[in-house]
Amino acid sequence: MTVNLDRFSCGYTPKPAIEVGTCNACGDVIYDYELTRCGACDAIIHERCKSKCDKCGARGCKGENGCLTDIDGLRFCIVCKEIDYVCKYAA
Repeated sequence: MTVNLDRFSCGYTPKPAIEVGTCNACGDVIYDYELTRCGACDAIIHERCKSKCDKCGARGCKGENGCLTDIDGLRFCIVCKEIDYVCKYAA
């Protein structure tokens, strides 16, 4: 019995993914099909690392080195983080 190893029945096999760099937000390898830039800090990131600030809705990138900061499970942009910090500790 023969086995058709093509991905699709039409005989077309897609091109292999090409590594284009490292994500500035999470540090993983980026392939050509998932490459994008962060709208806030202009870093090269994955499409899946795009996110929004939970307070104001500003676009940014999530991850270990992303421009959105994770505080208690919520993501804050730089502006909202500073405003929240000033409001908590101003006296």
